[in-house]
Amino acid sequence: MEANLNEYVWVRLTEDGHLTYLDFYLNLGIEPPILNVFKGWARFQIWELMNIFGPDCRHGGRTQFKGNILRFAPPLR
Repeated sequence: MEANLNEYVWVRLTEDGHLTYLDFYLNLGIEPPILNVFKGWARFQIWELMNIFGPDCRHGGRTQFKGNILRFAPPLR
């Protein structure tokens, strides 16, 4: 499988994931953008997801995504 870092992925954020998202932007001193969410799935470009959640995506880190699932296809409508 190949993926361009500009492609989109979908995740369902946990409570910790929401906090990580908000903290990321607040630490930059800017208002967090409104999440693009469809049926509970938030959409991110891969590079953006890695930038925001990467430091917490490790063994023993806070679970950022429900079920630790990352989708490469949009949720069914």
